[in-house]
Amino acid sequence: MKEKFKVMESEINRPMMYLAGSLIWLVIISVAVVIFLLFSEISGSGFMNDLEYRPSRFFILLFTEIGLVFCCLFLIYLMVNFKKKYFRRIIIDENGVSVYNIQHEMIHQTLYSELHHSNDIYFPDISHRIHSQPSFRITLRIFKKNKTGQIMEESIDLNNNSFNIKNKFELYRHFLYGIQTFRPELTIGQRTAEYFNLETHRIDK
Repeated sequence: MKEKFKVMESEINRPMMYLAGSLIWLVIISVAVVIFLLFSEISGSGFMNDLEYRPSRFFILLFTEIGLVFCCLFLIYLMVNFKKKYFRRIIIDENGVSVYNIQHEMIHQTLYSELHHSNDIYFPDISHRIHSQPSFRITLRIFKKNKTGQIMEESIDLNNNSFNIKNKFELYRHFLYGIQTFRPELTIGQRTAEYFNLETHRIDK
């Protein structure tokens, strides 16, 4: 009996997420304290007195106060809406890779059935790329047909700069294993197979 293909789901690095969130809230509190101190400074010496005798100081403090208020409000808005806007849940199953948002709505999907042979003699059907800019990350190079029937190079990028996914390597490897299982006619680059420690089934030499 053929073993059922395992479903794998992304795992958030929660300690790192909580640490980053705590640091941002600490910044928000610090900015709020500075706003309070500036307001005390302005009101303590009298608005009209400063405006009449020290207008440059008054306006510098006033514009600084306004800028910090907007900064604080922006950070609060970002923290309140951060998870709703940036959270991504990645699932790899017998169909392919699917990406969902916090409302469990699918926002992207790549099916094994959509994958195509490479149209470039220098690239295998499936390979990986290592990027160093703007930050280190790994993506998979695949080929799919677009709406006009042309074979186009595309990327599968499981990186999420907003939420640190701790099992990215395993997700990529499981997706490649799915290709070996459901699309054995596609070739996986030798370097990619070695990097992800795949079995030597349909690997391009």
